[in-house]
Formats: sequence, C-alpha cells, structure tokens
Amino acid sequence: MKRSFSEKDTEETVEDDEKHLSMKRCVIADISVANWKSGMNKLFLHESMLLALCGWLQYHTHSLLIHTNMFVTANQLIRNVQDLQSDQVKVKIHALLWISRNLQAMEIKEKTDMIKTLIDRLINETDHDIKCMVIILITRLSNIPTLKVDLIFEELYKQLRHSKSTKVRHQLYRGITKMLSVREVDWRRSAYLANLLIDLSNFAVTELADTHHLIRATSIQLLSVLSSILHQISQYKRTHEMASPSRSSTNDTQPTATQFLDRIEIQRIISNYVVDSDQRVRKSALEALVNMKLCGCPLDISLYKHGVRALKDDFEDVRMGGLNLIWALGCLYPEYRMRLAHEGIDEEVRLLDDAFVKICDMVNDVDVSVRTKACTIMASYQHVDPNVLSQTFSKQIMSHNTRKARGKKGAANKVVNVSSVKHGIIGIMCTGGRQSGKMIPVAEGDFDVESEEFRILDSGACGAFVHGLEDEYKEVRNASIDSICELCMYNDQFTTKAVDFLVDMFNDEIDHVRLNAIHSLRKIGKRTKLVLDADQLEIVIGALEDADKTARESTHDLLRVVRLSTQQSLSMLLDSLIANMERYSEDQLSIYRCLHDVGRSHADFIKQMVPDLLKYDKKYLPREANADDKNYIAYIIFIVNACYMDLSIVSLLPKYCFSHFLYLRSRFPDCFPNLKVNIEDVEIFGKAPPDIIKQSQDIWGEESEVKDLTTAEDVNQYMDGTLDMIASMTKQLGDSNATGVQQTANIISRNLKYAAGLSPLVAGKANFADIYVSCCERFLKYKVENNVALESTSSLQCASDILHMSYRMEHTFLGLSGPSRNAGIYFRVLANMLWFFGIMKQLSTDNPSNITNMLMSIIERIDVIQRRFDQDNFKLTELTNLRTNLFKARSHPSSTKLAALYAYVRSFTPLGLDLKNPLKRTTAKILVPAPNIDKPISFSANLPLKIHIEANFEFVDYINTIAVMVMLPDKSSHLFWPSHHCFKPTIPYCYFLATDIEIDVSLWTDIGMLQVSIVKSFEADLPGIDDYILKYPNYDTSPPDMDKSSNSTLQLCDAVEYYISPSKE
Repeated sequence: MKRSFSEKDTEETVEDDEKHLSMKRCVIADISVANWKSGMNKLFLHESMLLALCGWLQYHTHSLLIHTNMFVTANQLIRNVQDLQSDQVKVKIHALLWISRNLQAMEIKEKTDMIKTLIDRLINETDHDIKCMVIILITRLSNIPTLKVDLIFEELYKQLRHSKSTKVRHQLYRGITKMLSVREVDWRRSAYLANLLIDLSNFAVTELADTHHLIRATSIQLLSVLSSILHQISQYKRTHEMASPSRSSTNDTQPTATQFLDRIEIQRIISNYVVDSDQRVRKSALEALVNMKLCGCPLDISLYKHGVRALKDDFEDVRMGGLNLIWALGCLYPEYRMRLAHEGIDEEVRLLDDAFVKICDMVNDVDVSVRTKACTIMASYQHVDPNVLSQTFSKQIMSHNTRKARGKKGAANKVVNVSSVKHGIIGIMCTGGRQSGKMIPVAEGDFDVESEEFRILDSGACGAFVHGLEDEYKEVRNASIDSICELCMYNDQFTTKAVDFLVDMFNDEIDHVRLNAIHSLRKIGKRTKLVLDADQLEIVIGALEDADKTARESTHDLLRVVRLSTQQSLSMLLDSLIANMERYSEDQLSIYRCLHDVGRSHADFIKQMVPDLLKYDKKYLPREANADDKNYIAYIIFIVNACYMDLSIVSLLPKYCFSHFLYLRSRFPDCFPNLKVNIEDVEIFGKAPPDIIKQSQDIWGEESEVKDLTTAEDVNQYMDGTLDMIASMTKQLGDSNATGVQQTANIISRNLKYAAGLSPLVAGKANFADIYVSCCERFLKYKVENNVALESTSSLQCASDILHMSYRMEHTFLGLSGPSRNAGIYFRVLANMLWFFGIMKQLSTDNPSNITNMLMSIIERIDVIQRRFDQDNFKLTELTNLRTNLFKARSHPSSTKLAALYAYVRSFTPLGLDLKNPLKRTTAKILVPAPNIDKPISFSANLPLKIHIEANFEFVDYINTIAVMVMLPDKSSHLFWPSHHCFKPTIPYCYFLATDIEIDVSLWTDIGMLQVSIVKSFEADLPGIDDYILKYPNYDTSPPDMDKSSNSTLQLCDAVEYYISPSKE
C-alpha cells in the first residue's frame, strides 16, 4: 500500500508543497516584527519558517508589487541600503523586504550598485537567516543581462566552501544552480574560472555524503547543470591549450582541477542516489538525469533499470520522475534491443515498446497526477509496435496464448506461450512484480496472484486507454483523449479502433471532456476520412442537443469531415440538422456550413434524394419554393455542393432553383461553390432561358481563358515570368509613354490575380506584388490625367491611396524580406510629395510658414524612412538628394526650388521587389453576424445593442493589434478591442475569435445599417499627418491632431452590412 507524498517533513523546501508554503506564510505574517529581537538574544527561526520566508521573497514578489508603489526614490533606496549595516536584525529584515518589493522598479545602475552592496553584506553577515535572504536577492539580481556573473559566482563559491550552516549551504547551492542555468560564466578567458568550476563539481560530489537531505538534493541538481559546462571545458581543452595558472592568476590559493568528471561519471554518481533513503533525494536524482537529457547530454542506457524501479516507489513524485526518465531514454534509444525480464524466456524487445508498456501500466496508478502524466506521455510513442498499440483498446490480459492451469502446490511447470511474447501481450506486459518481504502460501486450487503468469496491476498495455477513458478524474480522461488523437495521426490501423471509443466519450458528464473528444475526432477526420455507422452517428447526433453552443458548433465541424455508410444515415443526419436549426436558430449559419461539406462528400447518395428534398415529381410542373425558407435554403446548399462533385445532378434541378442562386449566394457566399460549368450544355427539363443562363454564369463562373497550370513547377515559372514583367515596368515609369506602361500594368495585375488562385504557396507573393503594381498603376493614372502641376483633387486622392497601400504592404504580410519591405515603405515618400503639391492650392500664400511646415513634415518622414533603411544597410541616393532639396526649399521657398521638387515626383522610380521568401497575407473572415438586409434586427432603443462577433484569422503576428470596427449610420466609427482570451489558436498564427460588443444606438429611430469589419492597428510614421491623409476625402470632418498617438487601422475583410431596427418598447 503506497502512502501519500503529502506526509512530508516540515523541513521541505517551498517548491515541494505549495499548500504547506501557504500555511507557513500565514504563520510568518502573524509574527510581530518586534519579536525578531528580544534584548541581547535574537529569536531563532525554525528552518522551515526561514525556508518559507525565502520562498515568499523568491516566488511571490510579483504579487507584492500590486500593492506597492512602483516609484522608487533615491532617498528611500539610500535609507534602506544604510539599514543593511544596522546591528538590529529586524531593521535588516525590513530593509531586505523593501528591496525585494521594489527590485523590479529599480534602474539598471541601481541594481548593479545593489548587488555590490549585497555581496559585501553577505561577506560580513553573521546571522544565517539574513544570509539566506541576501543570497536569494543576489540570485535574482544575477539575471541582469548587462552584468557579468563571474565575480558573483566566485564569491558564492567561497561562501559555500567556508559556510557550516546547512540552510546557508542549501541556499547557496540553489543560487549557484539557478545562476549557472540562465547565465554563462566566462571560463574561456580565465583558466582560474574553469578550474573553479571543476573544483565546484568535485566539492559537490563530496557533499553527497551529507546527512541532510536538502544538501544531497541540491548537490545533485548542481551536478546535472555542471555536466554540460564541464563537457564544454573538456572539448575546449582538447582543441586549445589554455593559459598556465601562473598567467591567469597570481593568487596562491587558486584551485586546481584534481579530478575531471565527465558526463558519464556524473550520471553514474547521480544514479546511485535514485535509491536514496529519502524520497526527496530520489526525486531530485531522477529530475537531474532528465534535465541532463534536455540539455543535450546523452544518457547511458544502463539508467533504464533505475527508471523502471522508480515506477514502483511508494511516493508519487518519485514515480513521476521515473516516468520522465523512461520517456527520455525511449527517445534516445528507441531501437535498442533488450532482453525480457522473465525467467525462462529468451526473447528480445525494442526499448521503445518496453517503455511504452511500462508507461501504460502506470495508468493503473493510485495517484491521479501519475495517471495523468502516464496518459500524456503515451502520445509521444508514435512509432511503437502496432501489435502493442492495438492492445491499449483491449481489456483481455491474455489472448493467443495459454495460462497455467489451476495449480498444484508450488510454482513448477510454468507455461508461457512464446508466440504471445512476439505479439507484445505477455512478454512485454509482465515485467516482474513488486517484491514481497514475506512469502504467502497459496491454497491448492487458487491462482497465485503474485506469480509472473497472473498479474492484474502489471497488465501492461492491455486496456490502457480503456482504463484512461473510464477514469473517475476528468484530467486523466482528457489526457487519454489527447494521446489517442496524437497517435491516430501516425497509425491508420489504430484510428479504426479509436473512433468508436472517442465517439463514446461524447456522453461524458463533463463538458470539457465531451468537447475535447469532439475536437480530437475532427482533427483525426481532417487527416483520414472517418466513416461512421448508424450507431456511431446516433451518438454524434445526440451532441447536437447540447445546451452549450460551442459543443453544437464543434459537432457541426466534426460532421464536415465524416462519411456516412448508408443513405438512410444521411437522411437521419439531415433531419437532425434541420431539427437542430429549428430549436437553436442561432446555429443556422453553422449548419449551412456543415451542409456545404456534407453535400460534397455524399454526392452519390444525394443524387437519389433530390426529388424528395425539393418535393417535386417529374410528371408534374414543380411549384416554386419560398427562397426565404431556411429549410429550403439548407436543402439547396446541400444539393448544390453535391453538384460540385457530380455535375449530372444539375440536370435534376427545377428551373426556379437557378433564379434563386444569385440571391442565396449573395446572402451566404461561403456556402455556394464556384462551379465552372456551361449551363447551356446541361439539360434542365429542356432549354434554359437566356436570362437564367446569364444569371447562372454569374453564379457558377465561366471557364478561365488562361491555360491551366497543374504542376508546382509551372506555377513557379508563371510567377517568375510575371515578376520579370514587374521589373521591366518599374524601369519604364519615368518614361513619357505612360499610357503604354499602364497597359502593361493592367496585364500584370490580371496575371497576379490569376496566380494567387493557383496555389497557396504563391498566393502571398502574388497578393503583395499586386498591391505593389496597384501603387504603380495609381501613380501612372495621376501622370496621365494631370498635365497641370498643381491639380489638387487628383493629387490628394492619389496620395491617400498610395499611402494606404504602402502601409498595407508592410503590416499585412508575414515573411517580408528587407528589400521588399523597403520597396513598400519608399512609396510613402511619393505619397507625401503628392499630398504636398495637392494641398498647396489650399495653403495661404500670405503665410509662408504653412509651406515650411509641410516641407518640414516631409523631411521628418524621410528621416524616419532612412532609419528603417539603415537597419538593412541600405542607402538611396535619390532620397538623400530629395532631403537636400527640401531643406533648400524650406529655407527660401521659390518657384525654381519647388519645380525641382516636382521633378522628383514626375521621375519617381519605385524600388525593386525581392520575393524569394514565401509570404503569407494577414486576412480575416467574419462568420457572425451574417448580412441581414431582408430581416433587420429589432431591439430596444433604450438599451445598448449587443452583437455577437465570430471571425477566423489567418497569419496574424500580434492579436493585440486586432479590433472590431463598427461604422454607425451617421458614418462615425467605433473600435472594440477583444481581450486575449477571446482568441483561440487553431494552427500557428491562425485564430478563431468569439466575442460580444455593445453599441449605443439610442439616437436612431428608423432602420439603419451598421458596417461591421475587422481591422488591424499599426503605428504610422507620422501619426497625426498620416491619419489625416488616410481619411481623405472625409478628412475635413476629422481635423488633424498632430499630437495624438497612432490610431491608424487597416481593414482585413469586407464589411458586413448589418441592419438594425430600433424600437421604443
């Protein structure tokens, strides 16, 4: 019987038990400061209370900052530093507490001075409790990147060698270990420091003989960190001759490396303490070995037996460490052949398979944390033997083998079928039982439950996932579901067995477990098409009745990736979705999207269901259905998407369906496919009328005139050829034949739009290049239309458009190279110059300061852009010359100087593109709300309007830049910033947003339209001026505020037109 690890000594460290720490903190809080010293005798703190105080300082300073003024004055700092020199313990305690609370608010220089003060205090302090507190603060301060830790390490090591206090040495070990884990001692420049590290390792080995468990545990942790450092020193000595000790230091007390420990020797030393008498030392030894592996140190295969032994320890933390060690060795030596631990069986098995069986056996552990850890680790064994993996869903301990018959006395004539060993059933499962200190006789005729042939607790992989899914704790069930999902990604045979068990988890009593099972099955379905039978479908349909909207919509997403086995099952699913839509009207759009994919995957069944769904008979003229009936819309979406896979279904549709397509596709654009089919060639109860043909071609799309490109090589060649055309076009922008260049730009733009639809791999490049070409086209249009230099309206609009596209190129693409980013930024100079010449007519000629201020703003922008160019070591002569001309015009504006500036505009040549990197465009797609022009939402005008927003995002770098923008009927716009927890990651850089916004629309009494869109905020070069330019032609309604912070936004999707109808009720 295992006893709980909660039976711990009061001397344990803070990190061993958080609840114990909380109790200690309460005790410390009740101690009056006046009791720290009474007369001439100091109050001696019990070690457990001191450790709690140290832990409070080390781990809970952040919470104290909430209640502390972050502003640290110089007088306060000086006063508390002086208090450290006091003879009174309570004064020094107060000073150290103040330093700990205000450490994060100090400047770098103050922290550097503080660490020198604390080191002096550590050297001269005699009180052990104060020393421990000082060591904690020194350790925290050693994380300053600009501070060299060589002197700190040297001083801490000296204190370690000379200190006799157990608690001080323990804290020194922890401080040195933490410092060496995050900072690097510069031993390459100093042979003294290298020898000091070697000497520290030898000293830590001698400390392993200490009687106190804290010293042994922390010494082991230090050795695990030193192993990688010593290995680096060893390699460095092999390749470089280090300086002699007389060179590196003239100190006679310089330590010398008497014994150099390599990594294998350190592992051997640590492994001896896996069987230490104290469970905390055993735990520390196991953690140290795993940490060595995580730091790149290869573990010796002989450590495997220690991990197996640790799995049978009485303490859960030790068993947890054993799990981690077995996992680490399984990753390092998966193909290592090892003998089975069974008497009389001469068989070998892979270490990966044996480790998997050992971990599976821990699913039966008495502690929930160990069971959860075991289920979690199982996910990493993707390449385990399929025969062993299949046993995780079988509760049969033995199959295809014999077992000892009901016995006689003793244990002779044991029968074990070796064939079962090869199948991973007995040979891999039975790895030996727990040793019993006393032999218990077995009655004649009974099974010996302690024998190797009959084991229940050590049943290995048999039924491991079954036990995990049936566990009473939701953490274990969730971990089992996650592991099953991960293993299904690598084993199709395992997927077949897993589906049935995951479907059963839809009936779990905990909503999080049900939701996890639904998501896991959906992930599996995206990789392998799932086929559900009638019984499984009935369970899945039951999830549609869940009161949680998230669970229902997740079930809709799951149904999009499944395949049903019979037409009757498809009919049952369709009826259930229609009933679900009747009960939960808010699920309508999600159900339509579900039917979009279900229709595509069941075209063979749907072809036979069309007459029944649309309720017509070929013998009679069909009656036109109501295009606004939501059930009819569901059937149309269902059927139309089946047409995408089987065009012959189109001939079965009544004529009135085609007149509904255009209307329905405008309402639900995501639910209708883009069928490239010529309706004239399809028989639809006779010849379709011309107006219907035209509407159908608008809906389905016409055949592209461009030759289809099938291979990736063809697409890349097509894209490269288009980019070459862009390079030629940019060189001709300064020519007088602007009309010819504009025609070339139109061809390039068309080619880029076509290339964007060919492959996702080139879509980002094509979109970026298309915006680049659009800037060139807009500038060419300005040059063609403007023969007069100072044409206000055209110039202002051109400047606004180019500036907007320039920011879009920089802030809505991921993976931009330096040259491409600079090309987009450089357009802002052109935009600013066009704005200047367009606004000159509106400036007062009596006040030359207006022109001067405008020229100064252009100079400021050039400076900002030049700093961006300097990051890529890029110099542009044209930019330097323009800045010089601007300064001349600013000093003495004249027509000659302004003409020189205008010459830059007319001869402007963009920077070239470098699209070698794959680019991804930041996009958003609003799922909810849907356009509702036919049915405005009615709400009370006395209350704020609440709108639920759902959207999908692709390739977003920072979600804190995403906002929901709502434009009211009076054209005023409002931004709503969703919190971080509203964004759910789907894949890297992609998110799903679900949030609610409230809008005050009490001013309107008639039907109005709200425009809801997703925007991304960015920091403009010149926030006030750029925001003023970007709002053109509505800039006059929003006067510029040159001192305001950046609030510029870029729209990531088309606005959804959401109609509202306020009522006074």
